[in-house]
Amino acid sequence: MIAAIEAVDWPTLAHAYGPATDTAGYLRAALAGDSDAVSKLGMSLYHQGGCVYSAGAAAVPILIDMACESAVVHRRRVLGILTKFARLLRDINEPWRTYAAALELRATMRIALPRFIELLDDADPGVRRMAAGLVAVYDSDADQIAEALRRRFQIETDYPVRVTLLLCLGELSAELSADVRPGLATWAVEASETDGRARLAGLIARHRLTPDSAVDADAVFAALADPALVANDYFVKAESAGGLVRWLVRYIDDGGFQLRLATWGLRNEEIRASGAPVFRQVGGVLLRSRVAASALLPDIAQLLDRQQAAETRTAAAHLLAAAGQSAQPYADLLLDVAHDPDDAVATRGIWALAHLGDPRVIPDLVEAIDGAPARFAFSENHYQADTLGFMLTDVPGLADVLTPMRPHADALIPALRRRLARETTTPGLYHLTEVLAAYGPAAAAALPELRALLAGADVRLACNVLGNLGPDAAEAAEELHGIGASSHQDAATAAWAYLRITGDPELFLRGADVDPDLIRSAPQFRQAADLGPHGTELAERFATILNAKRSYWQSWPGVEAAHAHWRITSDPTLCLDVFDAALDPLRHGRLLPISRQALRYLPELGSAAAAFRPLLEQTMASQERLLYSGGWRGIAEDEEVVSLARAAIAAM
Repeated sequence: MIAAIEAVDWPTLAHAYGPATDTAGYLRAALAGDSDAVSKLGMSLYHQGGCVYSAGAAAVPILIDMACESAVVHRRRVLGILTKFARLLRDINEPWRTYAAALELRATMRIALPRFIELLDDADPGVRRMAAGLVAVYDSDADQIAEALRRRFQIETDYPVRVTLLLCLGELSAELSADVRPGLATWAVEASETDGRARLAGLIARHRLTPDSAVDADAVFAALADPALVANDYFVKAESAGGLVRWLVRYIDDGGFQLRLATWGLRNEEIRASGAPVFRQVGGVLLRSRVAASALLPDIAQLLDRQQAAETRTAAAHLLAAAGQSAQPYADLLLDVAHDPDDAVATRGIWALAHLGDPRVIPDLVEAIDGAPARFAFSENHYQADTLGFMLTDVPGLADVLTPMRPHADALIPALRRRLARETTTPGLYHLTEVLAAYGPAAAAALPELRALLAGADVRLACNVLGNLGPDAAEAAEELHGIGASSHQDAATAAWAYLRITGDPELFLRGADVDPDLIRSAPQFRQAADLGPHGTELAERFATILNAKRSYWQSWPGVEAAHAHWRITSDPTLCLDVFDAALDPLRHGRLLPISRQALRYLPELGSAAAAFRPLLEQTMASQERLLYSGGWRGIAEDEEVVSLARAAIAAM
């Protein structure tokens, strides 16, 4: 191997950090037993995956020799690197797929398969375990690999390896021949049913080998309760017992089982004590299912007792707050949570009550607005739906917390005015004005502070609130006229606010005439809708844009342009066609932000939108949530969808 290292002209090759001048040194050090050198090889040669560097193609044959040589100290870790490279046999995109280095590496990995299969009989059980995971990646040779795994299982005595062999058998399920799969499924259970430590793995293997059959939940939970079960057997790396919950989520994607697993985790003190994994899994069930809250919230509420550890109370409070309107029966309990001695727990209690619009939390929200203590940041984090877990650290920003308190806006406006007067950051001003815009007429009390913003750099933020106030903001009309008639970059928004306050479209139309491309973005189309019949010429332009490209219909600007066209012309035909495209994801159990925006406008269309009734009823009846974001935001968005669908049907 030393000779192989010296035979390569490494400086002419490259890895993730540039010329591979250090690769030979790392390889020699790894051979000498240096653990850090193995890490450096993984970082520089594989890096973050998805690509192959010339140094990686040259180093992989040497790494294969290292993995197969019993005298090498860190063979298991080398096999971990090779497993990542093996995945590139199927998961690599252009332009890397056809690069010479990638072709060379994949050919090397394919030729090495017989050597990796031989490692299933290695003297080191850790190597056998890593080798099983590596060969299971070769799904194009699934039948051959499955037979090798089964053969090894029949003579294997090390329990963690036995578990891994069964799990890897399940990994191959999708690529096995149809005539092979049923026999293996039966064998997996029979081979492990008298083996308390491996019985769970056998059940999982059968489930994955027969994906169309329902999971045998009773058998799985019986295996989990077996005293012989050792949770760490189910991981190549040692993890806590709570990791077993995360592992089961990965292997069994069945809603009924996941709900039962969540309940089991909440009631199992050992699993619960492991912390985040079980609570993230519970959150994942709440996120995916509309009906899970009634089953899970009673157990979650039990964990808010102050005798529980602060970490447990924090997680339980987070889940209860994230559950949205389902938490209403626990409002009195949440009031106690809002005054928990632990600040993280109290913050989540305040958030939960604010989401429910509970006036008892107003004093706490006033303190939060004033920033003492600083509970909620000016942030707006969005997470794609994570069906394998739940973000327990994702606390809403101040605007998200305050917006549902609109019925009690009068009590919060004084604090908002104080904060607005001293806030200097753009994110802070953005979120404060967002709340004021949502509060509607009550925000008129903040006119002095909003007019002060007009004299600074945050004109657009002030205009967004003033425009929403309409005639209640008449005191600012003259200033807005001056800005709207100027060359100020925010003149268009000021002209819109002036239109909303006075009903005079002249400023707005003048800007659109001077610059025909002025109205091209979603906010500008949204503003143009307020022109009503005054925007006839613009409506023709909007129709041309929409009819030119149907793909535009499933976009923010497309939905806003269609709504504006209807508001101006009173003809719903084009608008309904665009909305039909924007709402189409709902027909397939998916949710996009533009779908929610179309739903917000549907009530305005009244009976003209009656054709959407079946879709809206289907949307409301689903037991599974329609998701775009993850965490608490996904639940809140789904609740909004149901509420909007109900409002649209009522308007029909």
